[in-house]
Amino acid sequence: MRASPILSNFNGGELSPRLDGRTDFEKYGSGCSVMENFIPTVQGPAVFRGGTRFVAAVRQNAYRSWLSRFEFNYVQAFVLEWTNTKLAFFTNRGRLLSGGAPYEITTPYTAADLVNTEGGFALSMAQSSDVIYIAGGNKPPQKLSRLGNTNWTIAEFQPTAGPWMDANLVETDTIYASAQTGSVTLTANTARFTSAHIGALIRLEVQNQSKVPPWEPDQTINISELRRSDGKTYKAANAGKTGSVKPTHDKGFAWDGSKDTGSPSNVNWEFQDAGYGIARITAVTDSTHATATVLTQLPDGVVTSGGATWRWLWGAWGAHNEYPRRVTLYRDRLTWTGTRNVWTSVAGDYENLSPDDVGQQTDESAINVSPASGEANAIRRVAAADALLVGTAGGEFAIGPQTTSDPFGPANVKAPIQSGFGGRELPSPRVGDSVFFVDKTGRKLREVRYNVDTATYQAADMTVLAEHVTRGGLIDLAWQQSPESILWAVRADGVLVGLTYEKEQNVYGWSRCPLGGTDTVVESITCIPAPDGTQDDLWLSVRRTVNGATFRSVEYMERPYRDGDDRRDAFYVDCGLSYTGAAVSSVSGLGHLEGETVALVVDGSAHPDRVVTGGAISLQLAGTHVVAG
Repeated sequence: MRASPILSNFNGGELSPRLDGRTDFEKYGSGCSVMENFIPTVQGPAVFRGGTRFVAAVRQNAYRSWLSRFEFNYVQAFVLEWTNTKLAFFTNRGRLLSGGAPYEITTPYTAADLVNTEGGFALSMAQSSDVIYIAGGNKPPQKLSRLGNTNWTIAEFQPTAGPWMDANLVETDTIYASAQTGSVTLTANTARFTSAHIGALIRLEVQNQSKVPPWEPDQTINISELRRSDGKTYKAANAGKTGSVKPTHDKGFAWDGSKDTGSPSNVNWEFQDAGYGIARITAVTDSTHATATVLTQLPDGVVTSGGATWRWLWGAWGAHNEYPRRVTLYRDRLTWTGTRNVWTSVAGDYENLSPDDVGQQTDESAINVSPASGEANAIRRVAAADALLVGTAGGEFAIGPQTTSDPFGPANVKAPIQSGFGGRELPSPRVGDSVFFVDKTGRKLREVRYNVDTATYQAADMTVLAEHVTRGGLIDLAWQQSPESILWAVRADGVLVGLTYEKEQNVYGWSRCPLGGTDTVVESITCIPAPDGTQDDLWLSVRRTVNGATFRSVEYMERPYRDGDDRRDAFYVDCGLSYTGAAVSSVSGLGHLEGETVALVVDGSAHPDRVVTGGAISLQLAGTHVVAG
């Protein structure tokens, strides 16, 4: 007697051929040998994925375009289209226009800058309100600002202080400045400057503190005399006798006693410097001379040849060293990563990466930490969870406070290794309390999740059920929360794949979703909320052969048909468009599919295929609802 049990649950997705004989496996009865263009759902059924709606041709058809997201809030969201030195925008499911023309701005990134060595998007972004901070692309970090929907600017992000390289320790290598403020000339006694230093910060510290007498109480002071206190330099704003209150302020003026104007009065001290000053190199004359703009006043003790000091250090960013490669926000600190270093900003002050505050290290000061391991692998990704998760090609680290009872700061930080899987330089989407990353082979997608029992972050393999689905490696990731919980990915061969994921329901299942068309390749994806806020839209940059030529377009995926929907509006074609209105016997506006044979649904029923000619097709019978693609 044979039994044919009903299979009503398909949320195990497509299973690996290696599991064909594993009838004992819990997801065996809910999996499929092939799941193509269907999506596993949390409830159990597999639903036919929605088609993709054509939005616009890319701005530069000769170049691959990369998509990223900007979400000010759930009803103000943009898709950013990055191509060769240009950035264009989409919003409200259409291209952003200004004066009837596509709105775009110029960027410093060439097509080569936008792709990394593994075939993924080279730029990393962190958003704070209307500003996006950008790292990567072998370029200085950038700051993209939205001043208005059709008023975006991009400019180099230049921190006011830090981060810094190691200080010079050779006492015979000195530098001095020509003045304390403004544009100054820096003079070194050895070959020190190259053109690579242009744009870099330099910090000059007083070598000999004895040049400025210390502040002492009950001393007669003349106007403009200098005194030092707690390593800071102050200038007398009036003549008088010092009081009993030692000056410690780090800006403006403060009295060292009473403000009486009688004779003798106390002294009002103006803060000058913290024993050091910061300048930015603007030009290099030769190996021993450079021009710089002073950002924070230089001490008098480093000016002219008599102030030559060996206590100087270079900023860590620039062509002379490296530019940051990844960026994120963690605990109200803008956090950047370089090859081996992690730099955070001062807490709440994103443009200040100084490790001290006028010479004093505080809990809010910037942090510079290098995850320690036995291998010299570069940092490839960073993601903010309860800890700052940093990954290299050889392992994963969790940066956070050493003790949770004290504030996270430079004196309370640790960076222990969590695993040794290693990963690629790709986005690390956060889903709930998990973070996903692609391992160094490109084939395995891992979920990083904190394990209370071991007090460590563990990285589970989410492709163990369908390792064949990621064949060729993954190059892009995007998380879609609604209408289905899906982590979408793009394979190196341009095939779109998806992982339906709902941890609380123990649902995780893979499917493959190749798009229609000739030689179709998905080149990039991202997700933003739909204009009405009812779901998340998956946006795709797609390359096809259309009418014998390469054609690139930007599209978004429609949601699948649901009970209660008008079947005439069901959208199951790719790169398609739809018409709703008075009955028509022909449809135009299909120039993007010129010469192609398109599938049609007219008034909810299948219609014979048509070839697009002159951007239009004719219908057998007039219809009020037409879908073609």
